[in-house]
Amino acid sequence: MSFPHLSNLAGKKFGKISLEKQIRKGTIGVIYEGLFDLEKVAFMQCDFAELAHLRFKIECKSFTNGTILKISRQILDGLSHIHEKGYTHRDTKLNNMMVSQSGGCSQKVVAFLIDFGISSRVVDKNGNRMSRDTCFNFSKLDQSTPYTALGDAPDFIDDLIQMTYSMIRVTNDPMKEQKAIPLHRPRTVLSVTLSWMVPFFEPIGSQKPLSSIDYQSICGSVDAMIPENDARADLNLRTVGKEFKLI
Repeated sequence: MSFPHLSNLAGKKFGKISLEKQIRKGTIGVIYEGLFDLEKVAFMQCDFAELAHLRFKIECKSFTNGTILKISRQILDGLSHIHEKGYTHRDTKLNNMMVSQSGGCSQKVVAFLIDFGISSRVVDKNGNRMSRDTCFNFSKLDQSTPYTALGDAPDFIDDLIQMTYSMIRVTNDPMKEQKAIPLHRPRTVLSVTLSWMVPFFEPIGSQKPLSSIDYQSICGSVDAMIPENDARADLNLRTVGKEFKLI
C-alpha cells in the first residue's frame, strides 16, 4: 500500500529519535528505522488522525448526530471483533478512537480503536471464562465504569459503557463532563439534546456482566436511531470551502 500524502521522514529528528530510512510500508502507515540513545528503534508514521483532535480542529464544537451515529456503528463493529477473540480493550476513551485519512480521489475514512496497552483477555481459546484477577491498574483509565469502580475485573460490558461516555464527549453537551451515567435508565438522566441517544444506551444498559454481548440488539438499535441517517453508510472526510468536515 502506498501513502503518497505522507511526507518522507528519513533524516528527520523527533526528540531523541533520529530516523534513518524507511524499512517497510504497513497497512496504516510507513515504518522507519532509527536511533534512540544509540539503540536501533522502529518508528511508525501513521495514516490516521485522532478523533478528539480532529473534532476540535475541524468542527470546534460537535460532530453532527449522523456523524456520531456512523462513528458509533464502526467502533461497535471493532469491539465485536475484539470481544469475539476473547479480549477487552479496557480504555475505549475518545483519544483512543481514530479515523483513517482519505487517499486519492476517495473521501471515505474508517473509525477504529488503537492502544491495546492495558487490554485484558477474559475468555480463553475454548470459550471459557478465565480466572478473574482483579489486580489491575485502574488509575490508567480515563473513565471508570460502575463495575471497575467497585473493583471488578475487566469485562466486555466495560468497553461498551466507556464507549457511550466517549460518544457523549464527542458532542458539545455539558453532560460530557460527567464521569458516570446510570445506563439502566437513560431516559431519566440524558439531557434533552442527547435524548436521541436513548435507543443506543438502553440495549447497552441491559447487557449483563460475565455474559456475551448481544451485538445484534445493540447494532439494530443504532441502525434505527435516526431513520433519515444510515448508520452503516460510508464515513467521509470532505472539504467544504476552506474547512474539513467529517460526515
